[in-house]
Amino acid sequence: MAHGTLHREGKAAEIVIGGHSYVGTWAYVQGGSFSVSTLGGAGGFATGGSTTESATGEGNIIASSRDAGNLRCAFNYSRSSNSGTGLCRLDDGSLYDLQLAAQ
Repeated sequence: MAHGTLHREGKAAEIVIGGHSYVGTWAYVQGGSFSVSTLGGAGGFATGGSTTESATGEGNIIASSRDAGNLRCAFNYSRSSNSGTGLCRLDDGSLYDLQLAAQ
């Protein structure tokens, strides 16, 4: 299992696998969205409002470790929970499930 942290400032990422820390950058493309609407009224007048927020997206991470080579990860990410899941591949071809959290 790989555990990662996405830093919003500077698009830095850190992934830890088997005690090795991989540091690199991440990119994210927004996908789906959700909407919240309000409606009210009094005295024969109606008022309403709506807002839409991007909720999900896909991203990738390219990172390296001083003592363990390189990795490449692909992930799905939810802005509403500030977390995501994905898959990382190391230089040797080994695959690891990935859990992400944003800071």
